[in-house]
Amino acid sequence: MRRARKSAGTHSTSWTLYLIGISIVLTLCSSTVPADSEGELIFDVVPEVYENDAFIVSVYTYNETGTLQFLLDVTVEFDGEIYQITDDSAEKTIQAPAVLEDTEMNITASKIGYVSNTTTILVRNKGQLTVTPDDYIVEKNKPFSVAVTDDQGTAIAGAIVAIQGYAGEGSSTVTKANGRATLTAPENREELVIRAEKEGYFPGTETIELQSYPSLFEIILGSEYTLIGVAIALLLASIVIVHFRQKKTEYLKQNEQSTKPVSRSTAHGTIVSPPSNEETVQVEPKRGAKVEEIRISRPRKDKEIFAVKPVDKELEKRKPELPDEDKWFEGTDRVRYEIDRLTGEIDEEGKDKWFEGIDDIRAKIDEKVKKKDKKDEDGK
Repeated sequence: MRRARKSAGTHSTSWTLYLIGISIVLTLCSSTVPADSEGELIFDVVPEVYENDAFIVSVYTYNETGTLQFLLDVTVEFDGEIYQITDDSAEKTIQAPAVLEDTEMNITASKIGYVSNTTTILVRNKGQLTVTPDDYIVEKNKPFSVAVTDDQGTAIAGAIVAIQGYAGEGSSTVTKANGRATLTAPENREELVIRAEKEGYFPGTETIELQSYPSLFEIILGSEYTLIGVAIALLLASIVIVHFRQKKTEYLKQNEQSTKPVSRSTAHGTIVSPPSNEETVQVEPKRGAKVEEIRISRPRKDKEIFAVKPVDKELEKRKPELPDEDKWFEGTDRVRYEIDRLTGEIDEEGKDKWFEGIDDIRAKIDEKVKKKDKKDEDGK
């Protein structure tokens, strides 16, 4: 009987200890796992990020039905900084720190009632882009080239190169495999800022100047010697004009003199020399002789002016005066025709040979006139 009681007491003590153990385990589990979940916190974050770039962190878990659930009021620790996910979007934006080289960094998420979780993010070091133009002074509206390299001098392909603040044609392009790009300078700027960008690199910038080459007219206007040159040009122009006017005046005077007949007085009358363009000889007797004018046409190459020999005044007195009815003797053509008609001698080749001095002319005329008078008297 005593054994039965003793066995019953031992069995009761074992159940008591078992129940106490279960209670302790349940108490420990209740401090880390909510009553409706048994999962841990899971990160939604990129595995790597470039230094100084921003990245987004979200934390979620699976509920008892296996449904994904993003959580709020989650504490995130990264690079010694504490962040709280409290926004309804269940996201937090964090900026990666600057690193000298690619570095793995831990990020931890925790929330009361859930198992904390830690994961690793690779923070990559960024290279520095450098923009090197071929010329630091370029002409407006002209293309120019630049080279894009990293901080080790390696050519960077695929970098976007653009002129800041300008969106015209040729304002942006992408570098080729050799890291070079060609842009077109605008015309309304005095300087340009060239910027190169590529993921994984810090942007690089460079400033160049714009220069427009002046035209010849602008150079002349801007020259300090312009006024001197203009003054010299005006002086030369004045000299040329004066010289031209003097030449013109001399030419007109020569023409005027050449067209005027030249008169010379002789013992028998006045000899009028013809102008240079007319081969005419005029004889004006001092007395009232009927011979008033003789015009003889001669070739220009044979044109000469013969000297007239003085006539003895005694001989001149003995010469008879022509009657008024002989006024037909007027004009060169008329005189020559009447003389040839009276004499019956027409010598075309030597028609000018008899014209040698006033004495010969007057003698021949007197002789012809006498013959005519004699015929007239005989006729009467």
